[in-house]
Amino acid sequence: MKNFLLILLAAFLSVPSCKKNDAVTNTPKDEIQLKDALMITQGKLVFNSEKGGAGIVKIFKQTNGRQVLSFEQMTLNGHTDFEIYFSKSADGSGAGIKLFSIKNINGNYQYLLPASINVQDFSFVLITNDQAGTVASAFLN
Repeated sequence: MKNFLLILLAAFLSVPSCKKNDAVTNTPKDEIQLKDALMITQGKLVFNSEKGGAGIVKIFKQTNGRQVLSFEQMTLNGHTDFEIYFSKSADGSGAGIKLFSIKNINGNYQYLLPASINVQDFSFVLITNDQAGTVASAFLN
């Protein structure tokens, strides 16, 4: 038993401890930095619902090559989640890809696009929900 405790103590002492600098941190590639970013396309959101809304959609290319979808001057409130898509058509009938879900957007909101998405493959940003279907669309020109 005494030998077992000595072996256990030796094993415990030989395990390296986690140092503060061993923690995983985000690289600058994973952060949104619009300071020197180039706006590559934009579109004004056209709302289909009676409640309406307002906003502009822009896509920026950061200096590190990553792209950011930016909602600016937004007013959009709801009781259900809104889903944000890239689409080839304004009504969502063409090919598309879901980006994220959100409850409200008021003011400005930025979303770092996955590197695998080619923005040039899509012509529209759509905001949809389960109750109303397509709530708003923006043609990216």
